[in-house]
Amino acid sequence: MATAQILLVIAVAAMQPGPARPEPKPRIARISEEVALQRLRVAGVTDVRIVRRDSASVVLEGRVEGRRLLMRMDGTTGKVVSANDPARVIVPTGRPMGATVVLPQPIERDRIADPVLMREATRSPR
Repeated sequence: MATAQILLVIAVAAMQPGPARPEPKPRIARISEEVALQRLRVAGVTDVRIVRRDSASVVLEGRVEGRRLLMRMDGTTGKVVSANDPARVIVPTGRPMGATVVLPQPIERDRIADPVLMREATRSPR
């Protein structure tokens, strides 16, 4: 009978909730400097350079539509706004970051046999 009581106590103790463990915080990666530069170049910003980086954002400088502009990129979402006018969005959040696809250009039928064109087509990259 004592054994049954001990087993009952163990079973009840096992059913009691233990100390609450804190939920793990989600791990959100910050955008690297290389990705920040690539993101702006894909968006058409030229002469891009990183000015500084803090815990939440990256401050960059580059040319937009021919004018020098100081920009702030959110370190987690990648959204880029003008540092002087945050309402001016340069690159919105979620803009595709894939490689640029270059489609083949049509060639006139009479140029297909052109020797110069053939040399360019068979030239190996060095």
